[in-house]
Amino acid sequence: MTSSPSGKSWLYDEYADGAGLSFKIDKILASQQTKFQNIKIVKAKTLGTTLLLNNWIYRTEDQGTAMPEMIVHVPMSVGKFKKKRVLLIGGGDGHSVAELIKYQEVEPIDMVDIDQTVVKLCSQHFPVAKKAFQDKRVKLHIAEGSQFIKSQPENFYDVIFVTGTEAFDAKGKPGISFSLFETRFYKDCFKKLNQQGILLTDGQNGYYGEKFYQSINRKLKTTFSLAKNYSVTCKYIPGGLYLMNIASKKLDPEKDIYPRSIKDLNYYNAKIHQSSFALPQFLI
Repeated sequence: MTSSPSGKSWLYDEYADGAGLSFKIDKILASQQTKFQNIKIVKAKTLGTTLLLNNWIYRTEDQGTAMPEMIVHVPMSVGKFKKKRVLLIGGGDGHSVAELIKYQEVEPIDMVDIDQTVVKLCSQHFPVAKKAFQDKRVKLHIAEGSQFIKSQPENFYDVIFVTGTEAFDAKGKPGISFSLFETRFYKDCFKKLNQQGILLTDGQNGYYGEKFYQSINRKLKTTFSLAKNYSVTCKYIPGGLYLMNIASKKLDPEKDIYPRSIKDLNYYNAKIHQSSFALPQFLI
């Protein structure tokens, strides 16, 4: 964050060399450096309460449901069977958990985050996170995701969600989530999923992360029988286009769509689900 000539504080979210977005900051609500990362929660003029991890925007109050809704409801709407056992790696902001608890049949919800301070601060400043973490079905594990997955039983989970931070830091060096983008981690996830299991993992910015998301695709296709990408538009992402990676042992997330009757959705619906798999030609 920096100040403009008018004395106002601004957040400059530099996503790639020469590309980024700026947002006016009204107030810093919390700031803490842990052994893993720098955490800030600020009140932004057009974004509302905003979580920053290493000064990168991770989740916002305004339009904050677009990303978690597409993270959760696309995999949860694939296949006729109701999914009960789910694992969420990197859900410390609480927003994806908030979407998962809308499914009454889901239990347990194993949620893993490496940094307990993220969970603590988000519970204090995001009401949706506080409510989500209070749900009795949520089992919080403070651990490193790629290590936690090794300790879980095989053929157990219906869906595994991976929503860690960026694989690389601002200097291009491996970040705390780097191990969540490696082939050996995807192979471990494959073992822990049941025969109709689905893996959802963060992809990359559609305009500035093309090479990285393609490398994720290649890794997933060496392990799963089917791997695809779908998109979500979000105003706090430079370029507005973000890609998700979804892999399956059997089901096709683009065709085997059976949306549940979930209320209080702001972004996701059945038509969005299907159309999100239609990508620009340069990303195919």
